[in-house]
Amino acid sequence: MSHFSKTKFFFYLSIFLILIFVGFKDIMSPDFERYAITFENIENIGFETFEPLFFVFSKILKILGFNYYALFFLYSFLTILFILLGIKKMTKYQAFSFLLFLLVPGFFLNMFVDMRQILAVAIAFYSVALFLDKKKTWLLFAILSAMTHYSAIFFWLIFGFIYKFLPKIYSLKTYAVLLILSFVFTGIFKFDIQIFKTLIPFLNIIPFFQKYIYYVNYRLEGGIEQVEFQFFKNIFYIVNVLFLIYIFKLSNRKTNDIKDMMSRKIILLNLLFIGVLILNIAFYDAPISRIAYYFLIFQIVIIPNIIFDLKMKEVKVLILCFYFFIYVLMFIKGLFYYSEEAQDYIFLNYKNILFKEVWRNYETLYRWLIL
Repeated sequence: MSHFSKTKFFFYLSIFLILIFVGFKDIMSPDFERYAITFENIENIGFETFEPLFFVFSKILKILGFNYYALFFLYSFLTILFILLGIKKMTKYQAFSFLLFLLVPGFFLNMFVDMRQILAVAIAFYSVALFLDKKKTWLLFAILSAMTHYSAIFFWLIFGFIYKFLPKIYSLKTYAVLLILSFVFTGIFKFDIQIFKTLIPFLNIIPFFQKYIYYVNYRLEGGIEQVEFQFFKNIFYIVNVLFLIYIFKLSNRKTNDIKDMMSRKIILLNLLFIGVLILNIAFYDAPISRIAYYFLIFQIVIIPNIIFDLKMKEVKVLILCFYFFIYVLMFIKGLFYYSEEAQDYIFLNYKNILFKEVWRNYETLYRWLIL
């Protein structure tokens, strides 16, 4: 077996093992407890609470005689599938890109908490890849992402509004000023409250946006809901995207008319930039800030696309090692996420129903042999 074949074999073996790990997880969080209850009572739930895809999957699986664990596995499988399909279309550095997906807490670890939204993020991620390839099927997957989680509608509205600005690279000063102002104005002057006030009439028009009104009103009433170390998370993303823009401009400084380049890298880089802007604006409202995930997901392809293409080998290795170190720290920190609702460190209570069943059968066999 050639070195390339071995590498590919171990890559897909790793994906299979990860799927077993995440796909056969037991209930670990209050969200999954609600998913299980909703699955069992799907006939009494309306579209205002859960999206069409959840209904379709739940009803089909129940008809076939499966329980909610099959639903958990299906969502996990599809999430990994669409992430891999998107990665394959947007970068040739697939292994490193998938590694970043695993390490960023808002993505892989979120599969243990909010499986609906992370699947919608994965489908939207793939849909954008199809859009950049000028494939007409992108629209079908865009609709599918909205049917998976209603928050995807916000992503596509923003995407449609800003797309004409995405293929252009701007000055580093422009990016820095917008990022710093969005962070400072929200943090100090509560600029987000003015934005949320304009959203209320829009949210009232569409029935299935009603649940987002709660989060907006909570913020308008002065409520604050943040994840741990939110300040440092925002600072990291601000520095990260500015660094990537700087490296990109530096490595393309000899290219003529760089500001007018119609490049995938520029579009993906600008999508990441928009994600950081949204993260800043929703600094005080964690549920709303999750809309940023639809944009932040593009870091898993733009980082390798920019860094691996650097000419200086030593600098490239140093930057990649630094990124790996930072993201590993973020992942470790994510493992110690404490859920106020569950009153526990949910990721530290991981259980796998497949392993549990194997262990139960082993214990039965062991007792039978002893007796």
